[in-house]
Amino acid sequence: MSADLKLLSLLEKVNNPIEQINIKIKASVYGFPDEWRVTDELNPNIFANVLKYQNNTAFGEIKARELTEKEKYEEAQVQIQSYNQKSKKNKKETKNAEEEETIKRAIQQEEEEEQRKQKLYQTVSEQEKFFLISEDKNKTAHIRYNDYLSVTINTVREWEENIILHVSEEELVKLKKAKTKGINNQELTQIGFKVAFDLSAFLEPGVQETLVRGYVVQEDSADAPKYNVSNFYLKLQVEIDPALTPLVKEVEPIQIEQVSIQKLPTKLQAVKAFQCIYLLNYEDDITLAMQALSEEYMMRHPSDQKQKNLNVTITTQKKLELQQKKEKFLADMNTSGNYKLLKDRLRTSIVRVCIDKFQREGLFVGVNKDEQDRLFAEIYVFMMEEMQKTLSQFVTTNKEEIHEDLFLTYVQNIQERDRRHHQKNSDDLAEEYELINQTDQALKYYTNMVIVDKKASYEFALYCIKIQRFNAAEQLLSQVRLEYQEKDMELLAASLLIRRERYHDALKIIQQLLTADPIDELLNLFYAFIYRYIDQNMSDKYLRCTQRIYMRKIGLLTKGFNKQNVDPHILPNFKQQMIEQQEKAKKAPVLTQQQIDSIHQKLVDYFVSQNLFDLAEKALTNVKDKTTQKINVIKAQIHIFNQNYPQAQEIIAKILATNPKFEVYLIKGILCYQTEQFYEAEETFLKALSLSYKKPFQILLRLGFLYLKRKSWEDAKIIFEKALDQTPNSSLSWLGLGIAYLRLNVQMMAEECFQQANIYEPFNGEVWGYMALNCLLQKRGQQAKQCLIQMEKTEVNDLELLLELGDEMYKCQDFESSKNLYLRIYNSKVQIVNHGQLLRKLGEVYRSLMDYDQARSFFEDSLKQ
Repeated sequence: MSADLKLLSLLEKVNNPIEQINIKIKASVYGFPDEWRVTDELNPNIFANVLKYQNNTAFGEIKARELTEKEKYEEAQVQIQSYNQKSKKNKKETKNAEEEETIKRAIQQEEEEEQRKQKLYQTVSEQEKFFLISEDKNKTAHIRYNDYLSVTINTVREWEENIILHVSEEELVKLKKAKTKGINNQELTQIGFKVAFDLSAFLEPGVQETLVRGYVVQEDSADAPKYNVSNFYLKLQVEIDPALTPLVKEVEPIQIEQVSIQKLPTKLQAVKAFQCIYLLNYEDDITLAMQALSEEYMMRHPSDQKQKNLNVTITTQKKLELQQKKEKFLADMNTSGNYKLLKDRLRTSIVRVCIDKFQREGLFVGVNKDEQDRLFAEIYVFMMEEMQKTLSQFVTTNKEEIHEDLFLTYVQNIQERDRRHHQKNSDDLAEEYELINQTDQALKYYTNMVIVDKKASYEFALYCIKIQRFNAAEQLLSQVRLEYQEKDMELLAASLLIRRERYHDALKIIQQLLTADPIDELLNLFYAFIYRYIDQNMSDKYLRCTQRIYMRKIGLLTKGFNKQNVDPHILPNFKQQMIEQQEKAKKAPVLTQQQIDSIHQKLVDYFVSQNLFDLAEKALTNVKDKTTQKINVIKAQIHIFNQNYPQAQEIIAKILATNPKFEVYLIKGILCYQTEQFYEAEETFLKALSLSYKKPFQILLRLGFLYLKRKSWEDAKIIFEKALDQTPNSSLSWLGLGIAYLRLNVQMMAEECFQQANIYEPFNGEVWGYMALNCLLQKRGQQAKQCLIQMEKTEVNDLELLLELGDEMYKCQDFESSKNLYLRIYNSKVQIVNHGQLLRKLGEVYRSLMDYDQARSFFEDSLKQ
């Protein structure tokens, strides 16, 4: 599967956002109003030539229109004639033949260049033609700024800046005092202009330069005259460093090797020798069956293709063709009786292998009717494992002989299986890291999900919204919206546009969805919500539509009666019809305030489900009754979103005092966990567990890591064991249990837990680090060294673990490894609590390595802490 480099570049931007960006701007101004030109000719220095950008200034100069070579020649001829007429001497001034030839050649080249320009003008749009003519130095005047404006932005976000061209107050005072021709200095006023530029080109991966133009708009001012600025525009050459979206050219795979720390005995080792003979017979029978099926398929569908490629890409049309062939072949096998022959041939071998395996493991002892399902499940798993292993061996060995369709189907199934496994594993790990607030690791696994399946950009966007990276979410959605066009994606994209007050763009998305489903309540509520900021009458209209849809769904409205055939020869009684309509209006059903609130609540609930609490707060203004428990919970979540934690805790406390519920305890526990109120979080999670019949895994995982932070090793061990009872393949649960056992000095059990964690997450650097630490505590230095080598290939966020590993390596007198571990902490973005102690340890390591200059430097820095 080839990687989408544009998508990888976007993911790199999301995972590693730029903290600082340097901007360089070079500007030119074209198309001045005609009223300024006369003044400029008389007073060439009076024009406003100061460009300001974020308190940075650049000074420009007016460049008058340059004469062409032909105009220069004609002007020179006029001057020569005038000089000769006025000269009293008989000697007349003339140009020599060489100068004349040079001038004629320059004029000819200029004419050819003009012809080329005229041809170019015919091929471009009117707008581009206007720009080319305006920027021709021989046709128009302009302002040129020789210096670059240099700006540094420390907080990089979606920026739409204004470039303002104006005169400073100091310069205005100087101009009023200066002597000018033809104008009253006291009448000079400051005129402001603004220009908006489209810098979306920087969103493309690797783009660091762009050329943009923007028309100037004059700001309203009572003192300043109004000028015609229809052709007045600003041209900018913008350079940024680094690129806003980094360019990913290729992906270098990380090779993680499995390091065998200790061989643990398995259940099958005791009986493996006895099963070997039966398994070989079973594999031979399966191989023969596969050979027969392959030959039968080859007879039905002859093929000359012999070259097989494991990395083949199968198109959708090819998949459908293979599926149809497979279904027809299987149908023929069933109707022809060949299936029954194959089944009878394999039955004896399957029964013999199953009896030998499961009888020796003791599964047949005491088997009754109640345990029949468990036995069949064990048999099915075992037979499928053996079948897949034998199939893989058969295809690999005979890939040149088997039919291409069978080979392609096998490759497709392998790729799909690997994709689903990788997707599921990344999804589980992303969710686990999200639960314990390790954002960097969660982003990494969401990135893996998107690389495997582009559609996972939607889940990634939801997480970005949750951590308030709204621009990243919008860009992720843009990668998949047009391709999949699903309602959930479109609604989320419209919501993000509403946040940015791009109401018309959001309306276009909702309008397309409403065309497909005009009676959808949520879509009509969206329309009413958006129009509230554009046209209140339209907002009221769609709100009434939503209410009628709701009334029809609950049975308050029925379809109207069929229109009666009216006799065209009888004049209708309009007065009677009006009276009947008024009577119907009086009898029409009316919604209660509670029902109206329930309608508005649907839009609020949608925004809350997408973690768009700022929009939920705006939508909540339409709900009249704000005293319900559900509304109070939403208010608390809005306060958490706005980081008003005391107000949120106050609301939650009031709710729990009257009606304690599991969901509210969960919100409070997460809030306390995020704000590092660990004792309060522990108490809250335990209360939530007491209210839940099934112990939720998310609470157990959070509670386990909470106990690890508090160094309550025994409590952590108990909680992680309960978490593994629910989710046996949880990498973080195995890691947490291993840490608890390690701190309790049960090193053999800790090792087994770390191995399990490494199986489920081989790229977790902390797992490798704790495996190395466990080996060091058992004096197994060589194995610890291997684990550290693997850890160097990954990221480690646990700086305390690195510090402890560095101390242990220093005790083992492996000063080079100790130095690398300490430097990894020193170069990290996170500042540890006792930074001075780290500097002192680095000084001691460098002293042991006899690098006394570095040692002195670190010792001096440690004294400054």
